[in-house]
Amino acid sequence: MTISDLHIADNKPSLECTDCGAQITDSDMLSHWDEHGVHLHRCSLCDVISRSKKEIIQHITEVHTKVYSCKECGTKCWVPCPDCGKTFSRKVYMNNHHKQVHRRDSPHYCRDCDKTNRVLTNHRRTHTGERPFCCEHCGAAFAQLQARKTHERTQHRTAQ
Repeated sequence: MTISDLHIADNKPSLECTDCGAQITDSDMLSHWDEHGVHLHRCSLCDVISRSKKEIIQHITEVHTKVYSCKECGTKCWVPCPDCGKTFSRKVYMNNHHKQVHRRDSPHYCRDCDKTNRVLTNHRRTHTGERPFCCEHCGAAFAQLQARKTHERTQHRTAQ
């Protein structure tokens, strides 16, 4: 048996669709169910698939809980997000994720465009059009100080 024979054997249908009877491979299962209008969710840590996102979150909590050593309780555990099931090695990481992604509760959250930006003051200027930094030579205005300095250095050959 050659390597190509083994490859062909590995790709032969191994499952039968319970709805239409089609023979499908493991790798084609998700796209095949999509054809039937059924959206499946896959565990991000293994190959478990479910029709219910809630079941995947429960699966992650029950099956993938013994991975990293927890400094708070001394056992090994992952901390899953209660909303999306994404898992984190520390509770503080999950709390940050939950606040920023699901509750939009962050000092860096822009309510105008629904994004998080570390330098929110500069970012907000993209919405307001404010350009408080003016070039001393030509009057060109910039939203950020560094942009004005770069302009003066490259356009007017000023020293830094």
